Amino acid sequence: MSHIVRSLLAMTTIYVAAISQTQYASSYDSVRIAYTDKGKGDIALVFVHGWSCDRTYWAAQVNAFARSYRVVTIDLAGHGESGSDRMWWSMEGFGEDIASVMDTLNLNNVVLVGHSAAGYSCLEAARLRPVRVIGLVGVDAYRFIAKGYFDRYFSLREIERSAASMRHDFSGQMESLVRTRFFSPNAKAELVDWVAKDMASAPPSVAIPSGTYAFTLYRRDYLKHALREVGARIPIFAINQFERGQIDPSVFQEHAPRFTVTYIPEVGHFLMMEKPDVFNAELTRILKEIEPNK
Repeated sequence: MSHIVRSLLAMTTIYVAAISQTQYASSYDSVRIAYTDKGKGDIALVFVHGWSCDRTYWAAQVNAFARSYRVVTIDLAGHGESGSDRMWWSMEGFGEDIASVMDTLNLNNVVLVGHSAAGYSCLEAARLRPVRVIGLVGVDAYRFIAKGYFDRYFSLREIERSAASMRHDFSGQMESLVRTRFFSPNAKAELVDWVAKDMASAPPSVAIPSGTYAFTLYRRDYLKHALREVGARIPIFAINQFERGQIDPSVFQEHAPRFTVTYIPEVGHFLMMEKPDVFNAELTRILKEIEPNK
């Protein structure tokens, strides 16, 4: 049996196991939110997937952390097994989804771990449920805060051009984006293929408006205001890929004094999948810093 076949079978096994444990919460607008709940511990880790993904992207983290923590993984509305009967797709709405799961499980001492755009949904959830959340970890999430960044690289015209391209050929544009922008040259081919095909199969009716909305948040300085509100209460961490460039922590610390960032080298956007052991070790170190603050 080839290495590729073994890897794909392993992914399938993990996915089937996740389905068998699925539970549901009801979000603010009555949309069903799928989640899994595993492990025990005084601290609950809530893992939230990024744009056009689902909770199975955290497969390499669930068992590793369920030995010491309560581990919850979520499918945001419109993703995975969650409902999609929502009229407006926004990071605030996704934050409500996370809050609904925390409420359903009555979770306290929560550390939110959000990949990519979910870093902003987790910020919103921390704003909505400040008493429940003790720490926040963004995974290749908190980058675009520097003054003028989006004026230079993501004008409103560019955002609309990208959305129009997606509307014309969603699956083709998405697969190309994943293969050319989201992985390091050293990433395993079978992993790249799996993610590219999976994200390309996401519903365009959710992916395009939610992705567009995420970019407009930056232009409205949402991130700065959210960081200021949440960062005044709890520590915020970032685990980022090195290749896309280092950020200046002081820019973030203007709004969140206890913000810190660490880097994992030779990985792409899905660093928790490319180097799960390295990522898990870094997250473990961060959790040890958060625990005394609970």
